[in-house]
Amino acid sequence: MSDRDDHDDRVFDQWLPVLIKKPWKAHTLDALLPGEPELAQRLREALAAAQPDHPRLAITGRPRKAAPGEPERPPRDAVVSCRVDASELAVIDLLVEAGVRPTRSDAAAWFIRQGIEANTALVDEVRGMVDEIRRLREQAQRRVNERDGAPRTPPPTAGPGGTGGAAGEEDQ
Repeated sequence: MSDRDDHDDRVFDQWLPVLIKKPWKAHTLDALLPGEPELAQRLREALAAAQPDHPRLAITGRPRKAAPGEPERPPRDAVVSCRVDASELAVIDLLVEAGVRPTRSDAAAWFIRQGIEANTALVDEVRGMVDEIRRLREQAQRRVNERDGAPRTPPPTAGPGGTGGAAGEEDQ
């Protein structure tokens, strides 16, 4: 066994228990182990094999820090990456510096939630339009299948926040 293999095994044995306890750190392995992509991949594979079966990926399941006076909430399961300009980042950082929000991520999520709540009428209107688009798409697919003699296929499952179309609606 070479010194390199011995080093990799020691690092692997050191990091695997940490990742099992804090699986979200697997996202930063490339930065934590620069120049060692094979070792990082080996650790990710071992972590995936060690994870219990449950619907939410453990890698994203770290508990959120609650803002002052806010009850602790369950972890968020989705990550959204977006670019913001300097003035928007300054406002996010202002909330963190003031202690109003504990992290940049939480501040950005809070602003998103506030924007959605402030625009519920618009969101509901767009949701209705998307439901209609889904219904029309399913109707068009049924018509094409009937013309071609193809077997009927079940409607596609809903996307995020969707209902999968209106159940029980017939062609008009």
